[in-house]
Amino acid sequence: MFRKPAGSVTYDTVTIPNPQPTWHEMIELFEKVNRMSPAQLWATQTNVRTVVDFLARNIGQLGWPVYQRVSDTDRVRLNDSPVSALLENPNPAMTGYDLKVSLVSDIALYDEAWWVVAQNSAGWQIRPLAVSGIQVASGSEVDGSLVIRYVAPGATSPVEIPLKNLLHFRSWTPNYSDRGSPVVVSLKDMLAEQLAAQKFRAAIWKNGGQIGQYIARPKDAPKWTDDGAKRFKEDLTAYRANGGKEGSMPVLEDGMIISTPRFNAREEQWLEATQLAVETVARAWHINPAMLGATGGVSYANVREFRKMLYGETLGPWLKMIQDRINAKLVPLIDPRPGVYMEFNVKAKLAASFDEQAAVLSSSVGRPWMTADEARGLENMPALGGEAAQLVTPLNVLVGGQASPRDSAPKGSQVLAKTGRTKLKAGGDSESVAATAAVVKKFFKRQRSVVLSRLSAKSDNPLWWDGDRWDKELGDDLFKAAVAVSSKVGADALAQLGYDPDEYDVDRTLAFLKAVAKSRAGMINATTLAQLQKALADPGEDENGDPLTSPESVFDDAEDARGDSISTTLSTTFSGFAVTEAAQQQSAESTKTWVVNAANPRPEHAAMDGETVPAGESFSNGANWPGDPVLGAEGVANCTCTVEITVP
Repeated sequence: MFRKPAGSVTYDTVTIPNPQPTWHEMIELFEKVNRMSPAQLWATQTNVRTVVDFLARNIGQLGWPVYQRVSDTDRVRLNDSPVSALLENPNPAMTGYDLKVSLVSDIALYDEAWWVVAQNSAGWQIRPLAVSGIQVASGSEVDGSLVIRYVAPGATSPVEIPLKNLLHFRSWTPNYSDRGSPVVVSLKDMLAEQLAAQKFRAAIWKNGGQIGQYIARPKDAPKWTDDGAKRFKEDLTAYRANGGKEGSMPVLEDGMIISTPRFNAREEQWLEATQLAVETVARAWHINPAMLGATGGVSYANVREFRKMLYGETLGPWLKMIQDRINAKLVPLIDPRPGVYMEFNVKAKLAASFDEQAAVLSSSVGRPWMTADEARGLENMPALGGEAAQLVTPLNVLVGGQASPRDSAPKGSQVLAKTGRTKLKAGGDSESVAATAAVVKKFFKRQRSVVLSRLSAKSDNPLWWDGDRWDKELGDDLFKAAVAVSSKVGADALAQLGYDPDEYDVDRTLAFLKAVAKSRAGMINATTLAQLQKALADPGEDENGDPLTSPESVFDDAEDARGDSISTTLSTTFSGFAVTEAAQQQSAESTKTWVVNAANPRPEHAAMDGETVPAGESFSNGANWPGDPVLGAEGVANCTCTVEITVP
């Protein structure tokens, strides 16, 4: 066997075409790609088109409402602004979505885009210009002396366009020129190499990649006569399509065997090369390849993070550049009123849910560092004035402006003097749940990093799970959270009951809280270990043959839904204990009532609804409050019941 210098491989007397491109063919491919315009690269290169369309479509779906800033805290959306009408209906042939897609596509391919903004009898219109038709005649855009000539597609002579009617979007270039520097220029060598690889793969498939089966005859078999070889070939054709014997098995002679060759793409590293090409093009536009489906490992837990990354780090600079250019050049021309501006509406894309947004804003307004009008201003809503412009009264102050018991109520006085009794409900409030969730999810994130690292190193390593370490670390974390939550809830309970909140004795609760934290840590880690062991031993398969569970998915769930469930349960436990303890510390005659809040509670909890016992005694189910560890894991999981304390 020897290799010829010009593209073929010889084995004895049989010559097989060599599909590998020669040096001269590679040079021709590189020259061909270098001659391509950005538009031609977009039309012929799948990865370039994928990235450009990804950017254009994701920005194209965003709204671009127009606002007017009346003051630092008062912003009004202008539905009647001519800017808003123009952006949504730029010209008779385009919609607002079309305009955004064309704008982003031009910038992605050419690193610049041009709009001509002119007024006719029908009003203002925006028309995007083909970047390839732009000619810079003279002058500079900086001092306003730039002279632009434009050759429309299909036209032969250029038309000069006044600079005042042009809107030019472009990125930075090293020589500070008036034209952009396309990203695809830096990718041409890589794209040429990819074209060569595609040509090689196509030739492989054409020359031999589609071989299904072949018949091998032993080398020591009797030599075939011409008639024997002819007869064998004629018989074999009967087993092909329409031969009469297709589907049946031929009887072979002389020890012949039927072999099936395996076309091994892994050894050629074709998959890796294709993957690398996708990732290289994506990174040239600063896009995480995972957003384009280039890598696996995407789960429900990190889809939300990808969405935040998309409209933050990935598209954020694009949106900033576009809206700044529109606000600086287009808005003053169309709507010269002071304070008018356009802003892309990305909040709906960044927010995981309306409930989370509402909770954040509600917490902000409910604290004395932000007024309602300031919060409304952040949401581009008009100010209400009056009380909305004032800091709210702290939540521990009673309705009607009465002073907080924490500040002025005498020791031992009762808040509801008219009835002679006061009732106080306690459960897992949103602030306690959020604080506990932060502790639990931070632990799971730390545990995930260590466990997955050890599993990836050697899955059969018996030391990949350190139970003593995790029980101690989580127990310590939960103990700190228990002390923080119960101290706050207990002090607030005393304040609402009319006692000095500083009288809440935290020290007498530490031993109990430490025991609860240790017990819960052991149960949580035992569940995690069991889930990991199941994922390793029997992950199961979906309809495509992919594993249903994995160690990564176990921790995804732990940091998401399971972490939320654990936090709710623990918060109920700590809060119920603190309120009961506060009542017992101040009055031996206090009573407590079990209150069910769920719409569809478990039967054993529904039976407890309304049961009242002295504060120092247990309920009929043996628990001292909802979430009491004596109920076991099943009895406290996702429990939203609360305890109502009555003090005479």
